[in-house]
Amino acid sequence: MPNLLVIGPTNNGKSMILEKFRRLHPPTSHSDREEIPVLMVQMPSDPHVARFYTALLTALGAPLRPRQRLAELEQIAVRLLRQAGARMLMIDELHNVLAGRGEARREFLNLLRFLGNELKIPLVGVGTRDAYLEIRSDDQLENRFAPFVLPRWQPDREASTLLASFAAAFPLRRPSHLATPGDDRLPADPQRGHHRGAGRAAHRGRRRGDRVRRGGHQPAHPAHGLLRRPDRAAPQVRTRAGVRSAPVPNGVRRWPVHPEPGPGEALTSWLGRLAGLYRLSVEQLLTHNLGPASAQLDVVRLRDADLDYQVPAAVLRALAARTGVAVGRLRRMTISGCVPWLADTLNPADGWQAFSAYVRQDSVLLAPGRAGYHVVNRWVPWLPARSRPWRTARRVCPTCPADRGILLLAALPLMISCAEHGCRLERVHEVRRAHRHGEPMTPGPVPDAVAALDRLTFEGIATGSVTLPSRTVHVGEWLRLLRTLLDEVSMVASRAGPGSAAMLHQVWDAVDLPFRAGLNLWRPYERLSPSRQEAMLQAAATAVQLAADGRIIPGVHVVPGKFWSNFADLH
Repeated sequence: MPNLLVIGPTNNGKSMILEKFRRLHPPTSHSDREEIPVLMVQMPSDPHVARFYTALLTALGAPLRPRQRLAELEQIAVRLLRQAGARMLMIDELHNVLAGRGEARREFLNLLRFLGNELKIPLVGVGTRDAYLEIRSDDQLENRFAPFVLPRWQPDREASTLLASFAAAFPLRRPSHLATPGDDRLPADPQRGHHRGAGRAAHRGRRRGDRVRRGGHQPAHPAHGLLRRPDRAAPQVRTRAGVRSAPVPNGVRRWPVHPEPGPGEALTSWLGRLAGLYRLSVEQLLTHNLGPASAQLDVVRLRDADLDYQVPAAVLRALAARTGVAVGRLRRMTISGCVPWLADTLNPADGWQAFSAYVRQDSVLLAPGRAGYHVVNRWVPWLPARSRPWRTARRVCPTCPADRGILLLAALPLMISCAEHGCRLERVHEVRRAHRHGEPMTPGPVPDAVAALDRLTFEGIATGSVTLPSRTVHVGEWLRLLRTLLDEVSMVASRAGPGSAAMLHQVWDAVDLPFRAGLNLWRPYERLSPSRQEAMLQAAATAVQLAADGRIIPGVHVVPGKFWSNFADLH
């Protein structure tokens, strides 16, 4: 791949040429990555390979962690450059390679050859004559880098044209004669080349009044007043419109690779996939790469993996700015973001009032009012009330791809099976261990009634609504009706009444499990063991199937509308 080596004296505009070329090819944002066709990186002050890879990742905007190993830096940098679609790599201040010792300089030259061979993209080096001499010390690099020498500015027509453009762009009160043909004076010494101060119009002009005064309150000439607005340059000239690259929201660059969250995926699952792309842990990603928002994270709580419960708003805004995912979508990936459709409140102190409103307000199997009244302290629907806000028993589908992610509500006792494959959800550490060792994991079957019920629940979690044959209901209404049904199948026969008790026995006989799953003393569904929670879900799914088949006639009292008629065509 042909490469280029731009050589020129100091203050000759080499870096500005690179910057202009980079602006002409700005990055493009996609939903899952950033496309960076031209990457510009400055050579560190010494030619250590680790420092150069760190500068390369910083130029890409990639998250980092302290004390990363060189092998990891190399693999991450090469992979991200490919994923970002880099088509050219420009290295400024290449002459800094001379600051290292012989072995370090030779190692860095080998690095340049490695990047060219591995990425198959042109490299552009910029530096002084020392960089050219260093490249010539390696025969292979000398054949690959074509030198291009930047000439110095001379008092000729090109220099006069440049100065004339300055005079036309700046708001001078009187015409400037700096670029008049025959005037051999330049804003900089021709022997030194183009000085950085040459952009200041009339830097060495004949009259001080011809200078451009920065700020709107400085006169153009001591004898005149302030510049009138019609005499000022156009806003496009003053702001150099069309020259600067597109502004970055909030001054934060997006990370080069940022996969989109899956439907209903948990925040920690998505953060784990995101951090794994950069060989980081979730803790390292959040504590070192979110700017001021990282200070709001409690490291101890972060290790407890309670990010799925609630996250500070500043952290969500920082993640949104670096990944392009909306703040509202990130908030819905936590339990607190599911209020009020998952629960009316997350305060366990409102347990007895919340239980009556959430569970006992409607009835499905039993006649209205037959469920009676229970005093339930410290209760939140679907969430076990413990010393910690909730506990996570993470479960995934063994058939789904390993990078699919973990559902947020799969940690709650809402579903038994995968909505896509209809197999039983297994504990995440067992599935990952099988994938890691290449061991086949046989998916566990579930009854058809359970799979049908889980598909409806997953649809509500992923889309916010459940499509039934006769109408579409909100996921909040669906979860409340499901929770009422789970409460009724666990009801004792004496409280249900003679007719409803026979129907409950018919449901449990169809499930082929002991009545009430062997439960002697009534407890809320959230405080049952996982095996009994699964049995209750099977009983609820079987009751739906029996009612849809017309084998049982429940005493429905649901506002608004009827409930069981919606399942007539499900089976």
